[in-house]
Amino acid sequence: MKSKLQLIVGATFWLGVMVAVGAGWNRWNDHRDADSENQIPSDSILRYTTGQHTRLRIPDAGHSLRSGDPIFLSEDGGEFHGAGFVTAVEDTGAGRELVVLWYDPQVSVDECQLLQYRQSGRLSEVVETMLTPQKRKLIRERLEKVMQQHGDEVSRSLEPLLKQTMKESMPIIEDSFRASVARHRKEIDQLS
Repeated sequence: MKSKLQLIVGATFWLGVMVAVGAGWNRWNDHRDADSENQIPSDSILRYTTGQHTRLRIPDAGHSLRSGDPIFLSEDGGEFHGAGFVTAVEDTGAGRELVVLWYDPQVSVDECQLLQYRQSGRLSEVVETMLTPQKRKLIRERLEKVMQQHGDEVSRSLEPLLKQTMKESMPIIEDSFRASVARHRKEIDQLS
C-alpha cells in the first residue's frame, strides 16, 4: 500500500511540474516581443520533441545533402523557420533518396518547392550572409582608408608570407602538373 501511495504522489508531483513548465512557457511566449530576431519557434520544437512528425522519402536531385541537414520554410516576411531535417540518405537503384523528418503540420511537403542552398565556405559568402549591406559598406570604407594610409606597410609585411607559401606550394603544383600531363598525354600528342 505504501509503494502505491508513493507512486500516486510522485506521478501527481511530476504532472504538476509539467503543467507549471507548460504554463510558464506559454506565458513567456505571450509576453515576449513578436519582432525579436532571437524568437524561438516553440511550436516547432514542441512538435519535434513530442513526436508529432511525418517521415517521408524524397528523391535527392542535388546529390549533395547529408544526414542531419536542416529543412527550412520561407515565410512571407523573408524569415525562415525549421520544418524538418534529413535523417538518412539511401542509394536506390534509381538514384539517391532522402529520408526526411517533417514536423510542420500547417504545410505539407507536397505544397513546397524544394530548393537547395549551399555555401562554398568562401569568406565573401560568409560576410554577405552575416553582415547587412550597410555594415559591409562601412567595413569596406574603413579598409580602403587603412590601405590608403598603410598599404605599403601591409604589403611589405605580407611579402615574406607569400614567398614562403609559394615555396611550399611549388612541389605540389609541379607534381599535379606532371600527373595531369601524363593523364592527357594522348590528347597532347594529337595536338602536335
